[in-house]
Amino acid sequence: MERFPADSNGCGWSKTSGSQIERTWFWFNNFKWPESGKNDAQIIGKECGKRIIYDPDLREINNGLLAVMDNSLAEILFPGTYYNTLDLNEKYPNGESPIDFFNRIRKVYQKLLTLQKDILVVTHSGVINAMFCLINNLEFTNKKQEIIIDHAEFVIYYF
Repeated sequence: MERFPADSNGCGWSKTSGSQIERTWFWFNNFKWPESGKNDAQIIGKECGKRIIYDPDLREINNGLLAVMDNSLAEILFPGTYYNTLDLNEKYPNGESPIDFFNRIRKVYQKLLTLQKDILVVTHSGVINAMFCLINNLEFTNKKQEIIIDHAEFVIYYF
């Protein structure tokens, strides 16, 4: 695994790392809103001359009502409801459970395997962790992260 941490401008992407997109799977961690993930993908695709395919199933866990709620209000209405405190089958209010999320990512992963070519995935750390578990045959849990990826970090994973 190679890592390209974010520079002083918060960008983990560079033409240097872009020149390496011919070898394996890549993950670019984007903690921002989905639109900025699309923007990041467009920039990377343009630099590499690659076509971009958007897959809404590569989004982070659906945290339901908490997604649009101010943190202070969420703590009052749903105290202690955090990703790592949910039971594996426990859903966010009007959202997904960690196992629902993992199963959604598993379907995407299986679809990606059929492509039999190098790919770049621009997504969030939760998706990256789920895929890391799948690739390495690790048991998925929402209680700990198997791989820590910093904001805007570009990671090349060989397998």
